[in-house]
Amino acid sequence: MPYRTASATVVANASGAQIVGIVNMDNRGLAADNNGDPVPPENVGKGASSNMALLGQETTKVFFSQVPKNAGGIFTGGVIIANATGTAGTCQFVFTGNPAATYGVPGADGSGNVPLGANGQISFFLGNVTGLDDGFNASVTATCTQKDFGVSNWSANAGTGKLGDSYVENNGYNQ
Repeated sequence: MPYRTASATVVANASGAQIVGIVNMDNRGLAADNNGDPVPPENVGKGASSNMALLGQETTKVFFSQVPKNAGGIFTGGVIIANATGTAGTCQFVFTGNPAATYGVPGADGSGNVPLGANGQISFFLGNVTGLDDGFNASVTATCTQKDFGVSNWSANAGTGKLGDSYVENNGYNQ
């Protein structure tokens, strides 16, 4: 489980059983768990929760209502897409109001085609998106060739000195 991230499917072991699931995430850990980089002081102990996605509701298009890049000079977020299938595919990302912004390998039309492994993930930080305006604070849409789920998040930028509950995570909307 590199970089402390993974996807999981939870299945009830009894006929008719129902599952209610919450996913918790926090940023405790050693530098060895973070690609060798120390966890920034602003991130130590930050956590968030989101609802588990309901199998059967996955789609090839996921909408994230608000994801920032250096909004107010403080907050930047990210997007995580989880492939709900055992077949590899690709995803393209659109950043509302920023048609020049691309993430991934530029295609002939200027969009990115990002590989999505079978049962795999795409996870990226908006600070690494080429051509995305500083101060971006709008929606992101992922359109993929395989059915998927997604979450987005916000966090205080490292070095801002903002400590405490400065981390938010939201489920994407499958369309």
